[in-house]
Amino acid sequence: MGLHIALGGTLFAFFAARIALYFAQVQPEKPAQAGWLNALAGWTQRLLLLALLIQIVSGPLAVWSGGRAINIFDVVSLPSPFAERHDGVHEAAEVAHAVGRLLILVLLPLHVLGALKHLMLNRDGVFTRILWPSRLKTPA
Repeated sequence: MGLHIALGGTLFAFFAARIALYFAQVQPEKPAQAGWLNALAGWTQRLLLLALLIQIVSGPLAVWSGGRAINIFDVVSLPSPFAERHDGVHEAAEVAHAVGRLLILVLLPLHVLGALKHLMLNRDGVFTRILWPSRLKTPA
């Protein structure tokens, strides 16, 4: 569990930045494919981002509400903002963390298959857009 918490603490900023960048980027045009595929792709991406958000909120909350500090590889320790253990918050955070995990386990393979479809079957430039996303939104 210590390794899981340390890796989660390390990746927290990366996942938070990924979620923020989704909203900061100009959304590209949908590829030329069936409308249901575009809808499936959009819902898969948004639900994956929601699952990541659930993970980065519920993970630290589960640790802290359990009365422990978040220890990141014995380099950084983030003390709990709670004075004592809060069982109700702890249980809710653990359930939310499990739901986020299940969403990721179901949606990530679907997301990867979609990316591979665009790379190997469609060859429509969508995979290149994934690797080099569009510019950030500019203020109007």
